[in-house]
Order: sequence, then C-alpha cells, then structure tokens
Amino acid sequence: MRLADHLKTLIRNCRARGARKARAGRLAKELHAAAISASRDPVFYREFGVPDTFDGRFDLLLLNMFLLAERLEGEVEKTRDARRVLQLVQEAMFDDFDRLLREMGVGDMSVGRHIRNMARAWAGRVNAYRTALHGERRTEGETALSEALLRNLWRCPKPADISEDEYQAAHRLARHALSVRDRLTDLPFDRLNEAAAVLRPAGGQTETGQ
Repeated sequence: MRLADHLKTLIRNCRARGARKARAGRLAKELHAAAISASRDPVFYREFGVPDTFDGRFDLLLLNMFLLAERLEGEVEKTRDARRVLQLVQEAMFDDFDRLLREMGVGDMSVGRHIRNMARAWAGRVNAYRTALHGERRTEGETALSEALLRNLWRCPKPADISEDEYQAAHRLARHALSVRDRLTDLPFDRLNEAAAVLRPAGGQTETGQ
C-alpha cells in the first residue's frame, strides 16, 4: 500500500471512531434525559404511589436508570458501542448529581461524600433489582421485584412495616417495570433514542406537557 493510501485509510478510521464516539455520547445523553423525564412524571406519584419526596424521586430515577442499564448490558456482546454508552450514561447521571448538590448549596468539601453515598445506593439498587430479575426467584417476576422495590424505593425493610397501600403500589410499579424491560428488549439498539416513550407510564406526560 502506498503511503498516501495508508494515510487515507488512517484518516477514515479515525473519523469513523470519532463518529462512533459522538453517536455514543449523544445516545447516552438522550437516555439519561429520558430517565429524568420519566421520573418526573406525576402519574408515578399520583397513581403508582411513589413517595413524592427527594428520596422517592431519587429512587424512581435509579429504577429507570437500572432498566436502561439492563437493556445496554444485554447489547454488549452484540453491539460494539453498547458498553461505551452504558459507561457514559452512568457518568452523565453522576455528573448531574454533582451539579444538583452544588445548586442545593452543598459545599465542595461535602459533595464527594454525598456522591459516594449515591454511588453506593446505585450499586445496591442494581444488585437488588438484578437479583430479583435474574436470581433464584427470577421465576416469581412481579413478586420478587415488588419486594425489592418495597425494601429500596419505599424503604420498608420489614414486612410488618408495609401497609396494604404500599404493597399494592409496589406491585403496580413492578408490573410497569417488567413491561418496560420487555419493551426495551424489543427496541433495536439503533432506536434506543425512543426510550423516553417506553419509560413513561400509560397516561403519562412528556416533560413539556406537565
């Protein structure tokens, strides 16, 4: 191969890699925005019984992010950019947490501690929901996931502390989450930018419609 042809090939490859990175970055931002938008939908708080508190909204966001991460994890072996998108969408979430903490007036010396706590919460939710969906009780589906939601999103570690309303709400949210998981699985990777419509509950609103 002549030097000129070799240089042209290198340039094409560099441009292709740059284009893939740019696409991955755009998709990660779109997925993170979709998770945020869905988590702000008032239907979750009005009809699904999610606590309309900082903790409730935080945990609903983590649930939506988990569902997106599950979809991306399932694509890693098939699509070369899936792992990068998975990394970038999580980075976008924690960058946003950092920004929000600072806007809330948390001092520089404390932001890192709060972020570490949020990272532990994220890892814990991923483990709990993944265990519910893929562990020994995976065949129980809705029941296993609803129990994980009660422990984490509703912060009810003891069955005796769970009210009937919370029990029913957790089952409704578990059914919704399982439906979202299935619909995301059916959505091709190159159409994951449509995830916002999948994450929203039936009768939900777009963010601009609130």
